[in-house]
Amino acid sequence: MVRIQRLGIVMAWTLLLLASGIWDGVSLCRNHRELALNKARSIFGQIVIMRRWNTSYNGVYVPVTDQSQPNPYLKDPWRDLRIDTLELTKINPAYMTRQMSELQEDDLHFHITSLDPLRPENRADAWESDALTYFHQGGKERYEETGFRGCTQFRYMAPLYTEERCLRCHDPAIKQVGKVHGGISVSFPVDFYAGLTRRGILRSVLLHLLVWLTGLTVYFALNRRLLKSRATIERNRQEYLKASHSKDKLFSIVAHDLRSPLASALQMSRLLQKDEGELDQEHLNLYSRAVHDTIQQTDNLLTNLLNWTSAQLDRLKFEPRPLRLKAVCEDVVGNIWAFIHNKNIEVDCQVPEDFPVVADENMLKLILRNLIINAVKFSRPDTVIRISAHREDQKVHIAVADQGEGMDEATLDRLFGAGAASSTPGTNQEQGTGLGLKICREFVERHGGDIRAESQPGKGSTFHIRLPDRA
Repeated sequence: MVRIQRLGIVMAWTLLLLASGIWDGVSLCRNHRELALNKARSIFGQIVIMRRWNTSYNGVYVPVTDQSQPNPYLKDPWRDLRIDTLELTKINPAYMTRQMSELQEDDLHFHITSLDPLRPENRADAWESDALTYFHQGGKERYEETGFRGCTQFRYMAPLYTEERCLRCHDPAIKQVGKVHGGISVSFPVDFYAGLTRRGILRSVLLHLLVWLTGLTVYFALNRRLLKSRATIERNRQEYLKASHSKDKLFSIVAHDLRSPLASALQMSRLLQKDEGELDQEHLNLYSRAVHDTIQQTDNLLTNLLNWTSAQLDRLKFEPRPLRLKAVCEDVVGNIWAFIHNKNIEVDCQVPEDFPVVADENMLKLILRNLIINAVKFSRPDTVIRISAHREDQKVHIAVADQGEGMDEATLDRLFGAGAASSTPGTNQEQGTGLGLKICREFVERHGGDIRAESQPGKGSTFHIRLPDRA
């Protein structure tokens, strides 16, 4: 879902920048057309102004030269004058426009024309004819980019209207004031404007690409920070849930599992005080053993409870060092000897004297203590618990085997599960919290190892520990 949302945002950003780029390109092309159109209108306007200047003087006289020959189409008795040796000829607006066109450079061309020109050179081409027809129908101007004179040119044409001053040279019966009597077309290459447009489009593409990449970079950077924040929040939430679960478990143990044996020990001590003079030695021994077992059970519970709480709060230091496994086993057995002796159980430590192991001493002792206590709890009296060890596949294998009641497959599956710890009463109805095996698993995994159990109902259980061989 998150990936789809991320893809949607990237696609939306891409489409937005693509639409902006297309709009920018269209605007640049429109600006290119506007620049060319304004230039054409300006040229046309300058020509019209010069024609009006010429008309205001009813034509102007210029010396006769090879370029300025008398206009054969001008019917005016005062067309030609001679002053001494100087020959002059009158130039009317149409003739002046044509001569101006001939003086222009190749990159600019303008042409005066009409649908019925007197001079053949002023005949309209197909495009100009269509424009003139459009003007006679009321059109104001026409323009387009087209192939003309061997290259792409901008062609523009606007109409010429008959004015009052035009009637000095034209027959009023033919030319009426306000009517279209012709037009002037202007054309020039647009390669310069096209080059500007191409460079503008290239700059726009590069700018939009930069904005697109910057936006994606910022988005993914913010998204990465957001994911980290979410991960931190989720980690804090999990830690809170873990702490809350630990607190609930702690309260449950304190309220029930710890209170019950203390209440039992308190009740038996009251009986001993009350019937102190009436009890025989057999009953005294029985009550004393019961009080001792209760205190031993409470001591085991408190030990596991304190170590489990420290492990949950990550307060236990992990300090592995070289150890002799047999010495560690004997130390553990010695500390809980009374608990073992009460059920008349033998612990046979078959580990060689010099068998080395690299582990955290306190954690290893707690692991072995819980496994041995668990084995004693589910063993029948007068049986043997065997502890063995060997090396295989660069692992240290430690096994604690009992001859107790054993377990079925369903119990084995729940033994090291991720759910809440549970406990089953022992052969003498010993109670527990299930914390012992949870501590074993957590401490073994802290060493980088694993723990498993093998068992069959009525045939005892064997707990296997594998630790990395660092010796």
